[in-house]
Amino acid sequence: MQLRSLLRVVLPLLFLTQHGLLLAAAPEATLRTLRFSREDEDWRWLAQGSAEPDPWDALKYIGLPGDAALSLGADLRVYGEHYSHENFGTGVAYNDYAQTRALLHADLRFSDHWRVFTQLQHEDVPGREGGPRRVIDRNDLDLNQAFVEASFGQGWLRLGRQELNLGAGRVISPRDGFLNTRQPLDGARLQYNTSLGRVEVFSFHQLQVKPRLFDDSSGGMPHWWGAQFSHTLKGQPAERLEFYALGYDNPRGTYWEGSARELRRTLGARLFLQRNGWDHDLEANYQFGSFGKGHINAWSVNSEGGYTFAQRYKPRLGWYLSLNSGDRQSGDGDLQTYRPFMGRNPWGQFAPFGFPNGDGIQWNANIRPTANLKLTARQFYVWRNSPGDGLYSGGFLVLRPGTTQQSRAIEIQSELLCEYEVSRHLRVTAAVSHAQAGAYIRQGSGGKNIDYGALVLLYRF
Repeated sequence: MQLRSLLRVVLPLLFLTQHGLLLAAAPEATLRTLRFSREDEDWRWLAQGSAEPDPWDALKYIGLPGDAALSLGADLRVYGEHYSHENFGTGVAYNDYAQTRALLHADLRFSDHWRVFTQLQHEDVPGREGGPRRVIDRNDLDLNQAFVEASFGQGWLRLGRQELNLGAGRVISPRDGFLNTRQPLDGARLQYNTSLGRVEVFSFHQLQVKPRLFDDSSGGMPHWWGAQFSHTLKGQPAERLEFYALGYDNPRGTYWEGSARELRRTLGARLFLQRNGWDHDLEANYQFGSFGKGHINAWSVNSEGGYTFAQRYKPRLGWYLSLNSGDRQSGDGDLQTYRPFMGRNPWGQFAPFGFPNGDGIQWNANIRPTANLKLTARQFYVWRNSPGDGLYSGGFLVLRPGTTQQSRAIEIQSELLCEYEVSRHLRVTAAVSHAQAGAYIRQGSGGKNIDYGALVLLYRF
């Protein structure tokens, strides 16, 4: 009944404003872009009127006395999922349920220099066999973001609860995608623009997402800090060169090697190029530090790119190579397992495992029959980087043990994806996947292939 009640409220909203909505001509189309990070939007331009009014404009700009203005918005998502042999057969045989998520935000700008941004989150998974998964499925109601921003000539300072997306999101991201709850942080973030590029420094404590009302807390949770420099290549506004240095203090890091205090440092670089139909995103980093009395020595390399043909339907052929180190010898005290802090997962729409100790290559192809419709086919080949290390979940829990006597081959996964932008507000995504268990999975418990399907409705304003 809970899911039905939610759908009765959400679905009418999803289709309320779909018909007759056309994208405004530039630059208004750019100003109306609904960003992944909603705190990066500024709707005060609506005070001058609009050439293409939208039904939600009355909420996007609410003029207040003086120079103050209030903007309201939301992200409403229903994510239906079907699993056959979840977790390669170690879970229930069949599982059909719907993830539900509501993110409601308010952006109060007192002037060009001061603002307060707040965002509430509510997530649930009604109908899931086995109930909500810890941390990633349910949060009755809590603050996802609540920060004060002070702007000055070339930058800003944000204090409070907020999200962080670093570069392409492979190392730090808000943990979106098929995970239901996002990952907020408590701390400070400073961004400053120079003639050479953008500098950003930050210090955060990770929040522990809990299922009850307003109970998320950062006490005893890992501490992150770091800096990033981002430079736009001359004459190429889409191309970027980035460098970052990160610190991570986890009171209790847990791996196949064991559990201990984890002090990890990361040095990394990313280069994004886009020219003459080609695009290439290359990122590499090195990690060092201590794990209990042992040492950390880990690394990661990611190469993602492709070629888009200048023909009808804009066909594109691409690849994604991801290499992530694993622990070489269990029990020796040292740790070579790579750990992104909250990176986006490269292993498909439903990602049955995480980054650590995972190597894989993906081939993909997509076409655009219309400007709003994208069809993608992709296939992954994934194996363990080190036979001495185990297999990890996206939340860095050990899913399967590590042993040198077993194969490295994890899976071959094939996937079809359909993404349709009904309007600037509504996106519909459908996916089907088949994950064929590799020798390493078949040698363990379960060992069955996974069949997966998803239908996602995302409405934003």
